[in-house]
Amino acid sequence: QAQLEQEQRRADLIVERARQLLAVGNLREAALELSRAYAMGTRHTPERLLLPWLTTRLEYEQGSLAHDREVDLLSYSTDGKILLSGARDFSLRLFARGPKAADGTSGNPKNTDGPLSLQHRLLGHKAHLLGAWFGGDGKRLLTLAEDSTCRLWDPTSGAAVATLSEPSGQPWLCRFVGNQDSSRAVTLANDPAVRLWDGQTGQPIAELRGHALPVSIVRSSPDGSRIVSAAGNVAILWDGKTGARLLTLSGHTENIKDASYSPDGTRLVTTSADQTARLW
Repeated sequence: QAQLEQEQRRADLIVERARQLLAVGNLREAALELSRAYAMGTRHTPERLLLPWLTTRLEYEQGSLAHDREVDLLSYSTDGKILLSGARDFSLRLFARGPKAADGTSGNPKNTDGPLSLQHRLLGHKAHLLGAWFGGDGKRLLTLAEDSTCRLWDPTSGAAVATLSEPSGQPWLCRFVGNQDSSRAVTLANDPAVRLWDGQTGQPIAELRGHALPVSIVRSSPDGSRIVSAAGNVAILWDGKTGARLLTLSGHTENIKDASYSPDGTRLVTTSADQTARLW
């Protein structure tokens, strides 16, 4: 009996330590301590109720990227190391496997196979999120929302770099030029002009004007050296770095429906309601 009582006192001390760990948010160590007490034969309330809850909570945090509201936006960086998620509370979160944990403490930088941890919260949008796109080099991130803004971020630090606003209203397109880096970006609203921006600073570079109708299609070559825009039955080719007008692609007799570059960027195909596709 004395031995059992001594064992119970030891278990109570372990449970108390688990409570202290729980108070500072160390769920893993608290669960381990409660497991020790459970293995010693004690069956008091903390072990019966807290231990199952902690175990479930740990599994949840290892396998879920939690938000406060419904999550409806996901995007991976091009190297697959960063995952962005966006929720109905207009917030964005960046998760990664790296040395920085969600609570700001240092993790194991060699742990590349462990669970994703929260790195940064991106706050600033005031309305429903429409999309997010990483630059080809992973150095910048673009996000678009129904608050009439496209925002430029540094995904490494989580810092807001710039807000890209369209004077004509809500932008419906916000993309990096090319898929190799994040040196240039374009935005488009219900307007005959496409706006070209510096993808690092968010400063405006040029307005691509030449269409008589609102632009409906904007595509860039894989290396970012060329941009094509289409409005009505006319497509215009632009320099992807300066925004200078290069050529007008005339030939379609009805509205252009889509445009696509070949993987090497040497060919461009446009399709139209005139029942033709044209190769350029």
